Amino acid sequence: MTGILKVDQIQNNTGTGVMTFDSAGNTSAAGLITKPNLPYFLVQSPHTDVTYTNQVIPYNNVIEDQGNNYDTTNYCFTAPITGVYMFSFTCNGMTSNADRAYIQRANDGSNYYNIDSRGETFSSTNQGLHARGSENVSSYYYMGLQVPLKVNAGGKVRVRVNIGSVNTFHANFFTGYLIG
Repeated sequence: MTGILKVDQIQNNTGTGVMTFDSAGNTSAAGLITKPNLPYFLVQSPHTDVTYTNQVIPYNNVIEDQGNNYDTTNYCFTAPITGVYMFSFTCNGMTSNADRAYIQRANDGSNYYNIDSRGETFSSTNQGLHARGSENVSSYYYMGLQVPLKVNAGGKVRVRVNIGSVNTFHANFFTGYLIG
């Protein structure tokens, strides 16, 4: 069975717009689709310079959190639905010890693991995808990472320093959003 749905907006049962179609100026048959309720967060570090060693980085200043899925008490994002999410963060290395900060995922909601380039997990503190600082510099240097991850509903994602020390201030951030 095939059919054509001719609507400009899809709403939930309370009348809140869930999906909007806009074909003005677009030559494709489907037009543009917006989904205003996708999970998304952007958090930043405290406004003062703070150094962290062997701990979760507390990005605790919430700029935006669509869906209220970022927790400022444990500094992690909890996925409301299973899907592929894009995450990124920045911080600053502090030492000449090849500082490393990792994006960690806990698909079961409690056991965090570092992520490697194949999406596998490592329980070791020094394996997996990470932002790594210079081994020859002993002052601030920029570190950042962006990675897509499949996260189960109820799964959690955070940023943790595992090697060396990192510094954050108000210009550093952690962000994530649902891709699909």
